[in-house]
Amino acid sequence: MLAQPDERHDNSAMTYEIELKLRFAPEHAIALQQALDVRATRGGHSTLNNTYFDTEQGDLSRQACALRIRQNGESSFEQTLKTRGSNQGGLSVRHEWNWPLDHHQLDTTLLASDVVRAHWPDGVCADSLLPLFSTNFARQRWVWQRGPSQVEVVLDRGLIQGGGTEVPLCELELELLQGDPADIWWMAETLGAEVPLWMSDISKAERGYRLLGMGRDWRQRGNLFACDADPALLPTQLNESLEWIKRALEALLWEPPRSADLAIDFAAQLLAFFELARQEPALQQYLPAGTLVDSALALTYACLVQTGCDEQSSCFGQAEAEINQWREQPSLGSALLQLGQGLWQWQPSGVSSPEAVSSLSRYLLSRSVNAPLRGADWSPSQLVALMLLARDNGSLTSANRAEIARLAHELLGLQLHQVALGSDSRAMAVQQHSRRLSGLVAQWMH
Repeated sequence: MLAQPDERHDNSAMTYEIELKLRFAPEHAIALQQALDVRATRGGHSTLNNTYFDTEQGDLSRQACALRIRQNGESSFEQTLKTRGSNQGGLSVRHEWNWPLDHHQLDTTLLASDVVRAHWPDGVCADSLLPLFSTNFARQRWVWQRGPSQVEVVLDRGLIQGGGTEVPLCELELELLQGDPADIWWMAETLGAEVPLWMSDISKAERGYRLLGMGRDWRQRGNLFACDADPALLPTQLNESLEWIKRALEALLWEPPRSADLAIDFAAQLLAFFELARQEPALQQYLPAGTLVDSALALTYACLVQTGCDEQSSCFGQAEAEINQWREQPSLGSALLQLGQGLWQWQPSGVSSPEAVSSLSRYLLSRSVNAPLRGADWSPSQLVALMLLARDNGSLTSANRAEIARLAHELLGLQLHQVALGSDSRAMAVQQHSRRLSGLVAQWMH
């Protein structure tokens, strides 16, 4: 049970937070501060120590909520609750409550008002909350004015500590104070042209949970190959897919040891994203396909080389150097920002019809099977289009759909490995999978 609220506090003081979170490398902190100093008004500097609370099982985290006490200075304390929000193109909107405290002690009475209860996760008892981890960092603020828009920019550097270990924290957040959210994108792209910045929706809290081995499984949500083939759901699917792509990219760039499966899935998801997004004329101008897809495939090849080499070998070191080069290039992060802005500005109709579903199937059919059935090799884009086509196609049994999707995914992985490693060791397997897949598709078409 939640305790009754204390009348000293206004529990209805809920705010909406509209912000864009970006990750950067520690060595770029000075250049980033200099870029901000010439564009924005420098504000205060503070040292913030935060303690996060949850149940022992992480029930708040599982329902995308975060509860913390923040200490700013010797005697300033604040309790904050953030609940599940929404994300469009990387710009997040979520509910947030902030309450001043007299001491560094969790006050569960603040969680008991009707308005807070309406957003409180079901089945979580406030009496079972305990401190799990901490984030401690230095924060520098700026206020950036662009026309009527005012954006608070904060640069955080420090550590996340929990479970006897720690990881570095380097984040830039742009939060809208007033005006047009579109200006946040313009500011991020302006900075990203000078310093490599990476969109990241991984909160400080989630990074703390990861240290404890309690991070949520993000790889299921946003998987385009597991979604319904319904054009009305495409906006939600593309937004969730972009979240998946951002997280996979961050893991490949920043979080060794790297996984060959994740590298292949990353390439497949990005290609699938573009296959579906190309159908929307309003998205065309925001699709940096050449920059993003070519760069993503090059990064995938480097990751596959590294996972296929011994750590002491020269090829491992060369692959690591190439991955680091991608992390240091502003172009890839900027292309991702452009993609996020396009999704945010897109105004889809949200209307589904049998004609729209049929049009989607015809498009994927034209993209996937025509060339291979004429004897040409399967390309990565064709394999991905085939996997999308097989999702809900009524002319196939569920077993045949699963077999086609499996073969296409395995063939894609074999092709990527073959290109990355520059050898013919997988040539026979590629030929066998290609013949088997072409045979199944030919039977389907006839």
